[in-house]
Amino acid sequence: MKINGHEIKPGVNLSGCDLSNQELDYCNLQGANLENANLKGCSLKGTNLRYCKLQGADLSNSNLEEADLTGCNLKYANLTNCNLVKSRMFNIEVYQTVFNGSSIVTETEEVNTLHQEIEDLKKYKKFYEEFKNKMP
Repeated sequence: MKINGHEIKPGVNLSGCDLSNQELDYCNLQGANLENANLKGCSLKGTNLRYCKLQGADLSNSNLEEADLTGCNLKYANLTNCNLVKSRMFNIEVYQTVFNGSSIVTETEEVNTLHQEIEDLKKYKKFYEEFKNKMP
């Protein structure tokens, strides 16, 4: 896939490129260099951005719903007014990163699993207390 003459693929160097207002839904850009890239108003729904270099990138007004940002460097990035609902943001690097007005709602399996483990522990504790009280 090419946009503005740039090949869109994993590991690509798009540092400083203007990709504003492009539709990049469900693309695989894992490990891409997007430092200082202009991604204003882009649709990146479900896009694989794992381990991308996004420092200084402008992603303002972009749709990153369900995008995977695991391991990304977002230092100095602008994510003003972004849709980050259900995006994955594990082990990201942030420093002076702007999230003003962004929707950040994550629902992860880890949270659901942790909640279930807590409920299981409560049941076990109740069972143990009842068992302990029956002992002579």
